[in-house]
Amino acid sequence: MQELLVNYKTGSKWEAAPSPMTGAEIKILRQEGLKKTFLLKLPAHFRGIAHVHSHTEQHFVLEGSYNNDEDKYDTGDYRLIPAGNAHDPMESEQGAVVLVIQEP
Repeated sequence: MQELLVNYKTGSKWEAAPSPMTGAEIKILRQEGLKKTFLLKLPAHFRGIAHVHSHTEQHFVLEGSYNNDEDKYDTGDYRLIPAGNAHDPMESEQGAVVLVIQEP
């Protein structure tokens, strides 16, 4: 494994996010087998799709905020979503940038 440095504001390109996050953008930082680290950019007035996680996912909100399952996650908040967890759609009124780490 090599050291990696990415500036999330000026580094590599943002790409369209796949379902269930259609309408958002992602920037892959690292992918190794089933492990993935990426940035997720939610635009203002975003609403994703309800889904079940097939993997454990960690979120750290870098900018903005989002809502999910009646909870609000603001800048600086950390969230752990265990594999098998089903939840309502992610929503963001003002937009957000979230660091996401996925593990099997």
